[in-house]
Amino acid sequence: MTPDKGAWCSVFSAERHRRILEQLRQSGQASATQLARQLGVSLMTIRRDLNALSERGLVVRVHGGALLPDGSVLDEPIRAKRGLNREAKLRIGRAAAALVEPGQTVILDAGTTTGSVARELLRRRLRDLTIVTSDLDIARSMAEEPRYRVFCVGGLVQPKVLALMGDHAVRFLEGIHAHHAFIGTDAFDIEAGVTTRTVEKVRLKQAMVGAAREATLVADSSKYGRVLLATVLPLSRFRRLITDAPADPAALQALQRAAQEQGFELVIG
Repeated sequence: MTPDKGAWCSVFSAERHRRILEQLRQSGQASATQLARQLGVSLMTIRRDLNALSERGLVVRVHGGALLPDGSVLDEPIRAKRGLNREAKLRIGRAAAALVEPGQTVILDAGTTTGSVARELLRRRLRDLTIVTSDLDIARSMAEEPRYRVFCVGGLVQPKVLALMGDHAVRFLEGIHAHHAFIGTDAFDIEAGVTTRTVEKVRLKQAMVGAAREATLVADSSKYGRVLLATVLPLSRFRRLITDAPADPAALQALQRAAQEQGFELVIG
């Protein structure tokens, strides 16, 4: 007896749902574009799959993709992130720090990639830098260099992440005029832009970008194609993106096209 078409469709969709959930368990989130590419189906099919999984409470739909509902909106502990993509972050840090000149004011977002920028600035020992940061680890390490003035924004300390956020931090940044802001992220996408797990971080990152003449997004390619809960800014709001080359040549070509179309500089560290 030959199975009917509806039964086969049910089997195929069940297998896609299984693989979608498996991908989300590995990364916590995924974009619809990324899932469609991995599964070899159309964006429309993936969107239907994500909607079906959302109705069952298995995923949370966000702009451009989905994330897991349990714990997916919490930041990863800083210790868990320090060893990830270390070589790429070192190269990104070098490329970012090379933009800074003596006497400038630099805003450093919290995170391990901006931490690499901080370490490279320390290595270069530029004179008379003013550092503004929301990262307690970065503030501590930079304050050990007598050539630098270091300001830490006020606000609530996030447990395990050791970063500050809240209205006090935003108000502090609104009074700052910086040459550079280096912004980190756990997710960036051509369509969705920069997104974050934590809604409270949105205004802080926006304030950092607004306080600087040039805002640079620093993020390794493992963050590319990911979409998290809350939108921060489109890529077009950044002067440049510094990342490493994605493993997929097609992904690099897509980023290069986006840089031309959205008007930001793409730097491969």
